[in-house]
Amino acid sequence: MLQYGTDGDGDGKVDLVDSFPDALATAAVHLRGLGWQPGPRWGYEVTLPPGFDYLLADRANPKPVEFFVQRGVKRVGGKPFPDANVAAFLYVPAGKDVRNS
Repeated sequence: MLQYGTDGDGDGKVDLVDSFPDALATAAVHLRGLGWQPGPRWGYEVTLPPGFDYLLADRANPKPVEFFVQRGVKRVGGKPFPDANVAAFLYVPAGKDVRNS
């Protein structure tokens, strides 16, 4: 990570231990080096319809957003998804339908 060392607080040196701005700026430069691009959102909060098949929440098999929209998945707040063709997967709470007895 030192190859990405960045002076985030403007003091002329990189200090990843005692300077939060340097550590944060270095992490950002590192992410850019790994191919991260600013702008696109990484995810959206959604609501699922009653009876949704939680087996579809499979990180190993992303599907186009439209696939989920057709199954009743909606963005919280009602806004449309910007690109229904982009591949996506769902994160859902662990044990969603587990009930304590």
